[in-house]
Amino acid sequence: MLGIAAGRFALTGLVALAPKVLTQSAQIAIDWRIVLFAVGLSLLTGILFGLVPSMLVSKTGIARHSNRGSERALFMRDSPAPF
Repeated sequence: MLGIAAGRFALTGLVALAPKVLTQSAQIAIDWRIVLFAVGLSLLTGILFGLVPSMLVSKTGIARHSNRGSERALFMRDSPAPF
């Protein structure tokens, strides 16, 4: 929401600074269809990359995944450094 407000403020300032010879500068506006599309896409992305993986983990059991992570950490600790 802050970005939309900043965009409107910047647009007003840029239109005011535009040369008067630009006859279509008064028609410049924010396209709300694009704003709604961007908000919708952002929400969809948040759901897909946040909620779906957590649901998959909850189905398979968090204990199994956490044990695999600790085994990897133990292996990495015992292996010699590559450099």
